[in-house]
Amino acid sequence: MRSWKTWCCALAFACLGLGLGHASVHAQDPWLGQDKGKHFGASVVAAGGGYALAMLVVDEPWQRAALGGGFGFGLGIAKEIYDATGRGDPSWRDLTWDLIGCGVGVGIGLLLDYALRAPPKREPAARFGPSAW
Repeated sequence: MRSWKTWCCALAFACLGLGLGHASVHAQDPWLGQDKGKHFGASVVAAGGGYALAMLVVDEPWQRAALGGGFGFGLGIAKEIYDATGRGDPSWRDLTWDLIGCGVGVGIGLLLDYALRAPPKREPAARFGPSAW
């Protein structure tokens, strides 16, 4: 029996493949267009916010990064699937900028997390000699 993670990944890729089958890759969709900055910025905010919200739920930084990145990229995928329904112009380049933005947002979250974390408390060193007996 396969795990639920395997089924979720398979479903996500199937939806992505069906929804973005005719995604644009022509000259009207430049890599540095105005909408790419919007995709990047929205993904930075979504992934960073997802990281911050994950701090309420999980303790490990890698788990926070996974949840924050998954949240931000999930929103990007949802937007492209929405565009693929005829209400917009789906683009692999938009999705690429979403992924880059998620990486930056999670990176900023990790940096702030490590910078603001209290240093670990150290135990005093054990003394060896006559006073230790």
